Amino acid sequence: MTRKKKKISFEDEMSNLEEIVELLENGEMELEESINKYIEGMELYKNCSKTLQESRKKIEILLNVDESGNEITEGIQEELY
Repeated sequence: MTRKKKKISFEDEMSNLEEIVELLENGEMELEESINKYIEGMELYKNCSKTLQESRKKIEILLNVDESGNEITEGIQEELY
């Protein structure tokens, strides 16, 4: 049976990434452990970047207006999700 990966919040991912950065900057880990933490950190960075890009796109859609300054609301629900 395949286990589903539990989705963690953006804030939790950022917190985990910050902890990894601190560990790496400390420089007290063995090389292999540092490499593994770096890989883990890069995955967290990619996830956080993706979440931010998706959020930015949703905000841009919500703030979108036509040439007359009228809000464009048609199709927003489909584009947001």
